[in-house]
Amino acid sequence: YERRARRLLPALFLVMLTSIPFAYIFMWPNDLENFGQSVVATTLFSNNILLYLTSSNYWDISSEFKPLLHTWSLGVEEQYYIIFPLLIASLWSFGLRKILYVFFFIGLCSLLFSISLSGIPEHQAANFFLLPSRFWQILIGACCAVFVFINPAFLIAKFKTRQFLSFAAIFGMFASFHLFEASLYPNFMALVPTVCAGMLILFAST
Repeated sequence: YERRARRLLPALFLVMLTSIPFAYIFMWPNDLENFGQSVVATTLFSNNILLYLTSSNYWDISSEFKPLLHTWSLGVEEQYYIIFPLLIASLWSFGLRKILYVFFFIGLCSLLFSISLSGIPEHQAANFFLLPSRFWQILIGACCAVFVFINPAFLIAKFKTRQFLSFAAIFGMFASFHLFEASLYPNFMALVPTVCAGMLILFAST
């Protein structure tokens, strides 16, 4: 918890403190009130929940007037970081291999939940902003770490093979920006950039 706080909080509070005077000078009263709510919610790592309650879609025109809009992902990340160590602690006695199976099962449930919401317009905000639909994406990184810890020989692969897979992952991530319709994200196509990010974690080494 302490390492995550040292990594995230200084930059977050710098952005917030820098934004406040500009918001006070340039924003209309209603927008300034919304900004104040975002400051409080961001401090409590729950701006994603506030945005879910107040926004129908991340891509709404009104979202352009929310300077702290991008901190929704920090809310999801910090909520994950609260749950994840407790999950690890409760499963530690089972061993890493079984923990990996549990991670896979939880990630699959989260993915299926996200896919089930993706086709329902009134649930798009929940699907985009809230942790249950995003848990699987962050969990992929944990699965990569546990997998490598269980199979350290996996990292000793041919250099050309690792480089090829790394470049393929980068290509898949950049292609995702152009091929997927933003208004429908996340859906099952979110697997492409997320799995590619996992591949980059596993194979991008010198």
